[in-house]
Amino acid sequence: MAFLDTTYKKKSTAITAVILIALLWMIFNFGMKYQDPPEEYGIAINFGTSNQGYEMPNDIPPSKESLEQVQEEVQEEVQEEKWRKLQKIYLRKQSKKKWSLKLKKKPR
Repeated sequence: MAFLDTTYKKKSTAITAVILIALLWMIFNFGMKYQDPPEEYGIAINFGTSNQGYEMPNDIPPSKESLEQVQEEVQEEVQEEKWRKLQKIYLRKQSKKKWSLKLKKKPR
């Protein structure tokens, strides 16, 4: 099996190679030039970091009013949780009673 057995295949291979070489030569000589970054004029100013201002100062103690508010909120949340638990328990007992009443009835 010959690789380039006809004259047409020989000519097409030569033309393809010439076009490819010309295309590569054009890309390397005229395309994609490196550009130097522009010079910066003026003075560089540092406006701080993104974490600045998010920290609590350590030298300021919390006020008594804020502590009392937090304690009251915690107590209210605890009472609400207890109330919800009691409601769930009550509802479970009620549903068990209904089922037990349905099971105890005799069919007619």
